[in-house]
Amino acid sequence: MSLPFRKSGGGFLNGVAGTIVGVAFDKKTWEGAKGKEDYTTLSVELNIKQDGADEPVQQFLSGGFLYENQGISEDNTELTSDDDRPIIAEDSEIAKFLSSAVEAGLDETPFVESNLRSLAGLVNQRFVFKRVVDQELMDRLMKAGKNPKRKGSDGKEYNRDLLLVSEYLGE
Repeated sequence: MSLPFRKSGGGFLNGVAGTIVGVAFDKKTWEGAKGKEDYTTLSVELNIKQDGADEPVQQFLSGGFLYENQGISEDNTELTSDDDRPIIAEDSEIAKFLSSAVEAGLDETPFVESNLRSLAGLVNQRFVFKRVVDQELMDRLMKAGKNPKRKGSDGKEYNRDLLLVSEYLGE
C-alpha cells in the first residue's frame, strides 16, 4: 500500500502509465488572413486511460495541414488522399509522439504499412507518458514577437509542452 500523495508539477499525463483506448482524426478550417485563402489543420485525438482511472482522458495533438486532395474517413479513423505522399507533418505534435513511441519500443510496422493513414496501431498499447517543453515552438513564437507561453484557465502562464512516450509497456 502506498500513501495517496498528489504528484507534484510537470503537467497533465507526466510520468504516468496508461493505455491508449481510442484514436480519431479531426480537422478544422480557419479563415485566411486578409486576402489569403482559408486553410485546414489536422489534429489527432488520443483517448488515454490512465492506470487506475475509470474513464479515459482526451489529448489532442496537432498533425499539420490538410490540402485539397486530402481528407478524413467518415468514421474519423483514416486519412484519405488522391496520392501516396505523406499527410502528417514530420514536425507536428503527433509525429513527435509517434517517434518517441517507436524509440521506446513500439513496432512501427502498422504505421509504415498504412503510410501513416491509420493510427489504429496505437490502440490498446500501454505507455508511460512524459511532458517536455516544446522549446522549438517557444523559440519560434518569441522570434515572431509573440508570447511563447500559453495562458491557463487559472490565468497563469505556462511553458508550451509536448506529450511524448518515455517507456513502452506493451499491449
